[in-house]
Amino acid sequence: MSDDKRHVSIFGLFDLRRGLFWGIMTIMTLVVLAMTVRVAVFTYVEVHEFGYTFDARTGETAPIDHDGYVATWPFLVRVYTIDTRPVQVCITANVSGSTTTARTLNCKLVRFNPEGFVTWIEYQGAGSYSGSELRQTLKAYAYEDAGRDYTFLDEIIEMGAQSTTAEE
Repeated sequence: MSDDKRHVSIFGLFDLRRGLFWGIMTIMTLVVLAMTVRVAVFTYVEVHEFGYTFDARTGETAPIDHDGYVATWPFLVRVYTIDTRPVQVCITANVSGSTTTARTLNCKLVRFNPEGFVTWIEYQGAGSYSGSELRQTLKAYAYEDAGRDYTFLDEIIEMGAQSTTAEE
């Protein structure tokens, strides 16, 4: 390889001009820096999600009034989301002596209501909720027989009993 001061040897495999080498290094550094800032500072809130911020210094929560990217201070303010799409929650039972037939005792179509966000945080704490975790939590509140009206829970439809087979 070359001993010329205008070239840089890359692992002894090939030589690059010094200016080209530093240009490539600058671009790579900027790309890594941009990716780090994207991960640390920006969070994306989907259209079907309710987003809110949690300030780790004060413990305060505040709803986010828009979807899309949200910029926050890294490590100090976190963005959490709760899925607002309806989910079906059911109480089922196996019929005695049968492993293929399940009986659905009751089903409800429920969803998280952002208007009850403050009550939700009091009961559940700050965090992101979606999927089976949200489904199980909403199921517990939907079927709780405490005579309370939870402002964070919308019951859309309640369905009666049905028989289903495991093969369907």
